[in-house]
Parts: sequence; C-alpha cells; structure tokens
Amino acid sequence: MLAYEIGTDDRVRSVSDGWTAFARTNGAGQLTAEAVVGQPLLGFVSGPETRHMYEIILDRVRRTQRLMRIPYRCDSPSIRRFMELSITPAQDGGIRFESRTVREESRQALSILNAA
Repeated sequence: MLAYEIGTDDRVRSVSDGWTAFARTNGAGQLTAEAVVGQPLLGFVSGPETRHMYEIILDRVRRTQRLMRIPYRCDSPSIRRFMELSITPAQDGGIRFESRTVREESRQALSILNAA
C-alpha cells in the first residue's frame, strides 16, 4: 500500500515508507519522499480536467467528512495494475490518500508506456 497525506493547504505533508522505492521501480526516481513532501498536491496532477476533478473530490471529502473510494488503473509497460484509492478526511482538515493494488495482470511490454 502507498499512502500520502496533505494538510489544509493541500501540500503533501507525508508519504508512506515504500514511496521512494515504488517511484524508482516505476521510472520516477525523481519523485523521492524528500522531493514530494512540502509540495502542492495539484503540482503532481496533469491536465486541467484531472486537477478540477481533484479539487471537487477534496472539497467533497472535507465538506462531508466521509471516506471516498475510487477505482483506477496504474499501469507500467509490462503490468496492468487495478488499484483502489481511499480518500479519508483527517480531523485537522487534512486528507489521507491510500492506494492499494486490487489485482495485477502481466502483459507484453508496451514501449509507449516506457517513460524513457
């Protein structure tokens, strides 16, 4: 499981222990815990539509104080990862994100998904 938390200012305030190892394994070695903590969450989200979706989700979780679960995919060139993101409000106004792998499927590597 990978996890991170943001504060009321929507900046990343912590990441789980396996964060840096996962980033390196998946070709994003620059996204170490040290590089991510303290940065605005939306700075890591590409595209105006996806940023807008995150803004709506953050507002809803804070307003309702209810957990949200969102299924998504996080593929690598040779693995299809079916994931679930749990978004939990914190008592101090922050939010915790936890991603867990539901299942994985191997596939022939797709060069288009290779970041290099």
